[in-house]
Amino acid sequence: MIRLEEGNQREELFEMWQEIFHDTIPYTQFYFDEVYGKNEILLEEDGEELRGMLHLNPYTMLMVDKEVDAHYIVGVSTKEDYRRQGIMRSLLDESFRMLRKKKEAFTYLMPADEAYYLPFSFRFGMVQYEQELEPGLVVHDEKGYTFTRAALVDPSEYVFIENEYKKGKFAMATKVDEDYLRRLDVEVKSEFGCFFYVKKEGKPMGRFVVYAEDDFLAISQMVCYEDACREEFLQQMLQFCDERYHFRQYRITYAEDWKENLLVSKQFGQIHIFQTRTHPIIMFRITDLESLAPYLKAKEEVSCILKVEDEQIADQAGYYRFVGDQNGMTIQKIAEEAPITADGSVSIDELTARIFGNLDQVDKGPKESFNEAAVSFWTNLSTLAPIEIPEIV
Repeated sequence: MIRLEEGNQREELFEMWQEIFHDTIPYTQFYFDEVYGKNEILLEEDGEELRGMLHLNPYTMLMVDKEVDAHYIVGVSTKEDYRRQGIMRSLLDESFRMLRKKKEAFTYLMPADEAYYLPFSFRFGMVQYEQELEPGLVVHDEKGYTFTRAALVDPSEYVFIENEYKKGKFAMATKVDEDYLRRLDVEVKSEFGCFFYVKKEGKPMGRFVVYAEDDFLAISQMVCYEDACREEFLQQMLQFCDERYHFRQYRITYAEDWKENLLVSKQFGQIHIFQTRTHPIIMFRITDLESLAPYLKAKEEVSCILKVEDEQIADQAGYYRFVGDQNGMTIQKIAEEAPITADGSVSIDELTARIFGNLDQVDKGPKESFNEAAVSFWTNLSTLAPIEIPEIV
């Protein structure tokens, strides 16, 4: 049986989280202090025996100058004695039903193993870039930069600037507020890291997080509010970290929009890049296709009818009319089943991959079954990219 947790099983869920995920006690304490009670948790039980759980953590997303409610799926787990009995499937199916009832257009997660979620029509729609390097900096030109630990900063000074920056930069990004930034500081401390705000000549410039990881100083959650200053921002940040922490090796994680601004060897004198990697990081799943329409556009005027197949959400399957241009799009379900003459058929996972920017995951172009109207739609549909979702939970 699946039911919603009622806020009275904190200790049991804490123990289950520790048993399955093996996070540190401080980090698990952070999660259950800061997130538990504000989220929704689905439990799978047999009588009084807890067998599985799934957490739905709420966030507000900035999409096309709109604020959108979305839920981040985390903590999907089954106790060892009950695995391979369909519990994960039941929990995911129920989460889809709940979110569709709320008319939430999509859900998303960060998979421990993508193979678990591909059968449920999740597809990657966001990447991160990672560089390992040896700084070797000889700069000593401060250029008015100051770096202050988050505990000493009023985050309200950064909230408006960061959200405005995200609106202009990303097709989709997590909205921040004072509580979000305060919670980030608590999370970072639980992993024995430090969260810094950055100013240049007294003006908010961005932020980043540092912590020790293996033999590296890891830098993540990096935001620079002025594109023209990114190289300078990196230079000053690395110099600050070099002088403060004295690590010989660094691992920097960049958001999707930093693709053109990654460090290159000798950019700042003696810097040496060991390797640069691209990691698919967030998977998406459409839960209410019609509700996704307000956030979509087409490069040219398009109109077609597609048969959409969905094996998990039965009432989402059917025939849809897509009409759009550069100003927006409408998506209307016009029939559950034939007889409807469609311009082509597509699965919900193919549509998810196309909309969230990873077409190459499915194929290189329109399906062979598409007629001219469907090909035009598929080719001209604007993807939701770049995306910025930095949070772990």
